[in-house]
Amino acid sequence: MNKRKQSVAIIDPHSEIARAYQQRLAIEGYEAIVFADGTSSLGYLIDVGVDALIMELNLIDIAALELIEILKTNPNCSHIPIIVLASSANFDFSQKARELGVSDYLIKSTTSGSDVVDRLRQLLKY
Repeated sequence: MNKRKQSVAIIDPHSEIARAYQQRLAIEGYEAIVFADGTSSLGYLIDVGVDALIMELNLIDIAALELIEILKTNPNCSHIPIIVLASSANFDFSQKARELGVSDYLIKSTTSGSDVVDRLRQLLKY
C-alpha cells in the first residue's frame, strides 16, 4: 500500500529560492509545487488544496496579509498551515499574521532548510 506524499505549496517570487526549497522538500518525501506569485496560487490552493503552505512575505502582486486572509476565510483551505518566510523581523506583520491564523513566521537569515522541514513535520505530524 502506497502512502500519499504530503503536498506543500511554495509561493516565492525568487525562483532560485523556491526551487531550492522544492528540491529539499522532495528529498524529504514531500510533493512541492511552486508559484511565483500569490494570485496564481489562489485557484490551486482553493480548488485542489495542499497539506501546507510556505510563503514569502514580500509578494509582487498581492499583499501577504491579504492573501493569508483570503485563504484563512475560505472553508476549502482555512485548515492549511501557513509558514511565512521573511527577510527581517516585522513585529506588527507577525502579530497580524498570527491573528489571521499563520502557523509560523520565520526569518530567512536565521532559518535553514532543515529548520523549515522540521517545522513542517511538526505541523503535519509526519
